[in-house]
Amino acid sequence: MKPFTHRFIFCPKDDLEERLEVAVKERQFKVAEKLNKQLMQHDFAVKVAQAVECRDYAKRKAADEERAKKRKRSKPHWAFEQKAKWESKGNM
Repeated sequence: MKPFTHRFIFCPKDDLEERLEVAVKERQFKVAEKLNKQLMQHDFAVKVAQAVECRDYAKRKAADEERAKKRKRSKPHWAFEQKAKWESKGNM
């Protein structure tokens, strides 16, 4: 089993890729075409699953940020604000 790099990530070949490689070496092009189609469908399914996961993560993240904003209490405009250190030093 030969490993290969895919998108700069090191990962071993799976069974489908090995069978495709063997079919091409043995010049069984119809079998290789079917295996290639299966491989493309698998890759597409993986990409769709990753996209859905990314979308769901973005929704969860946005909802968490909204909850954090609601939890954070804002000061009323008339609230007492403590003077900065440099402002109070002059009165000593």
